[in-house]
Amino acid sequence: MMHITDPKLFKIFANPFFWRWKAKELRHAADLLKAESEIQLEKLHDDLEKKTYDSDNMPPFVGSSCFAMYGFSLECLLKGVIIWKHPEYVSDGKISRRLKTHDLIILSKIAEFEISSSEKLMFENTNKWVTEFRYPVPNSMEETNYNTTTSGDYFQQFDDLYSRLNNLIKGFNIYGHDEDRCPKCIARKKEEKALKN
Repeated sequence: MMHITDPKLFKIFANPFFWRWKAKELRHAADLLKAESEIQLEKLHDDLEKKTYDSDNMPPFVGSSCFAMYGFSLECLLKGVIIWKHPEYVSDGKISRRLKTHDLIILSKIAEFEISSSEKLMFENTNKWVTEFRYPVPNSMEETNYNTTTSGDYFQQFDDLYSRLNNLIKGFNIYGHDEDRCPKCIARKKEEKALKN
């Protein structure tokens, strides 16, 4: 991270384009960790089946890190949507205190981004994985109780959410809002053109 001393420059780097770019980076890291965790689980399964499991020679499991990176990527997209809708949340070289949370449910409410009950359960679990990623145990035993009643595949839900959020802010480039790429602007232009005809 570079040292930023100009509030105007800070505001440029806080624009939704950069939140989207960071989300893309985190998703890429999560995809790499997912592939590694799948290899680790397969090896663990084989070792347990063959009774050759040796914890001293087993690398640390990266599954929680994978889920945390997916969660952080959604967090970045949600924060990008929030800043798009509320540009006043970036001022005087600071980001609003309202955005100083990792809680995806709170952020989705601030972003006015509707989520289904299944997606809410996924967000609840992801919020727990973010803690699991950083620490060996959470603050209480209750936090280890994951709700596994989410419908569908986690990764499919993640892809759907990522895509929906990404589409909301893909109309931003490094300079700010790009009307030629913004889905809302494109739809508005088509509507205006249809009204003229």
